[in-house]
Amino acid sequence: QDLLAETVYTLTLLPKLVSESGSPLSEAFVLSFTTGTSRFSAETFLRHRGDFTDNYTNSPNITLLLSSANENSLRYQVTDQSVAPSSAGSGWQTPLGYPVEVPFKLSESNSGSSTTLTAWFDDGEELVEQVSLGLVYDSVSPSGQLEFAQSSTRDAEVGITLSASDQLSPIAWYLLKLDNLTPALDAEDWIPLENGSLEAVIGLTREIDNSQERTLPLYGWVLDAAGNLSEVFSDQVLIDLSAPEASLALELEPYLNTESLRLELKVEDNSGGELFYLLSKDEQAPEVVDARWQAYLVGEPIEWDLSGEKEGTLNFYLWIRDQAGNLAQRVELHTVIDRTPPTITELLVDGGDNYTNSKEIELSWLAVDNLSGVAEFYLAEIADTPPEASAWLDYDPAKESYPYTLTNTSNGQKSITLFVRDQAGNIAQQTASITFDNLGPAAAVGTLPTYFNGDTLNVSLSVDEVMAEARSYWLSSTNQSPDNNSNWIAFSGSDLTLTLDFSASNGLQQRFLWLKDYLGNTSGPTILETTIDRLGPQISQLQLNGGAAYTNSSTLSLNWTATDDISGVAGFMVSNSSASPASWNTISAGTHSTSFTLSNLQQGSKTLYLHVQDQAKNTSTSTASIIFDIQTPVGFLTLPHTTNQASLPFLVMAFDNLSGAQSYQIQPAATTAPIDSNWTARNGVVYLLKNCWASSMEPLIPARMPTKSLISPVMIRVLPASTISAPCCQTGTIKPLPLPTSTTPAHRSSGSGSETKQAIPGNPRSSWRFALTIRALILARLCYPWTTAAYRLLITT
Repeated sequence: QDLLAETVYTLTLLPKLVSESGSPLSEAFVLSFTTGTSRFSAETFLRHRGDFTDNYTNSPNITLLLSSANENSLRYQVTDQSVAPSSAGSGWQTPLGYPVEVPFKLSESNSGSSTTLTAWFDDGEELVEQVSLGLVYDSVSPSGQLEFAQSSTRDAEVGITLSASDQLSPIAWYLLKLDNLTPALDAEDWIPLENGSLEAVIGLTREIDNSQERTLPLYGWVLDAAGNLSEVFSDQVLIDLSAPEASLALELEPYLNTESLRLELKVEDNSGGELFYLLSKDEQAPEVVDARWQAYLVGEPIEWDLSGEKEGTLNFYLWIRDQAGNLAQRVELHTVIDRTPPTITELLVDGGDNYTNSKEIELSWLAVDNLSGVAEFYLAEIADTPPEASAWLDYDPAKESYPYTLTNTSNGQKSITLFVRDQAGNIAQQTASITFDNLGPAAAVGTLPTYFNGDTLNVSLSVDEVMAEARSYWLSSTNQSPDNNSNWIAFSGSDLTLTLDFSASNGLQQRFLWLKDYLGNTSGPTILETTIDRLGPQISQLQLNGGAAYTNSSTLSLNWTATDDISGVAGFMVSNSSASPASWNTISAGTHSTSFTLSNLQQGSKTLYLHVQDQAKNTSTSTASIIFDIQTPVGFLTLPHTTNQASLPFLVMAFDNLSGAQSYQIQPAATTAPIDSNWTARNGVVYLLKNCWASSMEPLIPARMPTKSLISPVMIRVLPASTISAPCCQTGTIKPLPLPTSTTPAHRSSGSGSETKQAIPGNPRSSWRFALTIRALILARLCYPWTTAAYRLLITT
């Protein structure tokens, strides 16, 4: 329209107007001026008259619009220097008026950097005003990226993320379309960004045609504030209307005992994009936006935690969806959680037997499982964890027992471990034992006495059977082995009492004992032997005091000979009783001697019993008697009162109540003690009374008698007879009188005597009268008158 003078006009370039380059403007550009006669503007400014924005350019050749409101601004000059030009220098321009367009070329070296331009105004002589402008020279195109929110979709609207960046200029506009033809810079499809920045990320939604399955590409461009156009960038989305197909690659176990579930899937999807799964106990299909969806990698198993699940039936559902949101038909999963092992009871080997002699055994048991049920079993002689292979056998609860073959057949206890597994895989185990014994019972322990004198013998044997218990025995008098059809005799316990018949003849007897356990194993024979001896020992040559008939000592000596032809002499005992003694002195066969002291010291006949026992306990008894006489004999001596002869007749009379006098001894009367000499000597001063009286003319006076002695005392001693059984003065045969031989005479003198006897009827005691002629040497010269000689008589035992 025509301009009127003195009128203020404002011109505004709206953002939707496009410049010659086709790029949209970032903001409105407003120019105000007043018409009239003045050539100065209403304001002072310096602006870039670019195609897009004032502060950015992608070309070194630019157009500047400057204006000054100072009436003194007669000239102007534009520089990229911070130092003001000299008014006297060149380069000053005088405009007709303001505002004015000024072309300006930026240095090529300034590309990619920010430049400050300054407009200087002076009045011809000095600077009066200046104004500056910051301008970015950016010749590099921005970059962009387009990404669909998902690689596939079934919806009519998709989400898009646009990312763009520039090193110098803010991202100002973007454009999206379905083809890749470069858009014009002035195209109406450019969409400005409200807040330009060097980095821009924009979330967008876009409607698409989802009527059929196909791959839909989308292309994009961005334009920075300097007018640089990016290269095309693109992404594509698959319009997927087909649901995936999902199934279990491996069937779910009907019973589980684990703390987690592992699912192997077989999934097919035509999109080839991402897949997701969801496991839930809810049978209602989940929404696509459900936060519980988890990414599924094809070929990888799905793990699900079952630690919080209780035992019992578990129902849950598996859904698979693709990225487009197509939901596969649900997979129903049903299983039983069972973490409790089965219960084993009544485990028996061979019906509860403790022993076997066969490697083939039978095992029976009862196994119960309340959830999954018992499935398999495994038997082994070691308690290691059983293998997961074919060693497991199917369990049949209706079957009463199962055979098993022992691999270790050495004798001893065998432990068989039973493993029972339920259908969930829980394993229970229990061990039973049986003793393998293919040896006969241990030999019976016990012995018979070495010698026995009876007909039947009871013997107790100990049967120490550490394995199969001995149950029966076989006893025979021969060493021939019995067969299984023999008449075996049963017994129980560990003690076996047998009655053995030995009524046969004397001598060595043997019995043969076999044992059999209840498994049929036999052992033996155990030889039981003894020597039968029913005959007592033989006793001979028994004497008391060497065969003497009399004794005056309470201690008697015994001599005997003992023999036994079978078992041998074992012991003896001497007593004054015929009763069998309670204790025995040990001896063997042969000649023996001992002493016995009489406890009854009454005079008279004493009988001793000699008991001899052999090793078979047979006893023989023999007796011997002797007269015990401890009373002193009585004697009298009669001599002439005077004599002048060398030989002196005398009379000795002696008697004894039991044994009778046997011998006498004559000594001088001064000797009061008897001479410990041999009383059996015929010569010397000892004389033997062989008859009932004795007389002699033996010398009584020793040769060495003092010559002046006119008195010759004489002493006589009489000993009782030790073997006389009757008084010697009675009518009858005179018995010999043996004398002791243990002593020797103390004095000897020669002499001889003659003996006469005279019986004394009616005298109960034996008596003697002796007439003895004594010859003695008398000195021829007598110094003393006649004197009566004194004699003494000693009667001793």
